[in-house]
Amino acid sequence: MFHIVPIVGSLHLCTMLDCAEALKEICISLIISMSPVYIGGIGLYIMHGGTSTYMECVNLIVQNGELFIYAAAVLAPVVYIVSRDRNDVRSFPSKFTFIGTTIVVSLVSTCIFTIERVKLHILPNNIILISWIVFAVAVAVFYFALVYNNTLLPNPAGLMRENDLDFTRRYKNHRQETEEAS
Repeated sequence: MFHIVPIVGSLHLCTMLDCAEALKEICISLIISMSPVYIGGIGLYIMHGGTSTYMECVNLIVQNGELFIYAAAVLAPVVYIVSRDRNDVRSFPSKFTFIGTTIVVSLVSTCIFTIERVKLHILPNNIILISWIVFAVAVAVFYFALVYNNTLLPNPAGLMRENDLDFTRRYKNHRQETEEAS
C-alpha cells in the first residue's frame, strides 16, 4: 500500500535493525542539538516557579521562530546522505523527493524565520504550532534518510569479518591443494 508514497515507499527494503539504528542516531543528534531548547525550558520553568507548564516555557524559548532554524539544520545532512555515491547498483529511494523536501522546508523555514525576526507581524498567531509541525516534518525526513542510508551502506565490521573469512577459506584451500600436490 505504501509502496507508491514517496519517502516511505521503500521501507519494505529496510530491516528493523536499520530502523532502530536510525532512531538511535536521530535521538542522539536531537538530544545534543536541541539542548538549548529543553534545558532553557527547564531553566524558565524553575524561574517561573511552576506558574507555567514546562511546554509553555519551551514555547517561550522558541517563540521567535527558532524551530525553523533547527528544522533547516536537521535537514542539512539529508542532501549529502541521498546524493552520496555508493558502490551499490541501487539508487537512494525517493532521492529527488528527499532533496526537494529539504530545499522547500529550508526555504520556507528561512522565510518565516526572517519575517519573525524583523517583526513584520504578517504571520498568524499560531506560528509556534506551525514551527513545531515543520520541525516534526524535518525530523521525520531526516529519520527516513538515515533508515535508507543504514540499509544501503554496508556494515564495515561485517565487511571486514567477511573479508577475513574469505581470506581464511582461500588460504586453507591453497594449503590443501599444496599438500595434495606434494
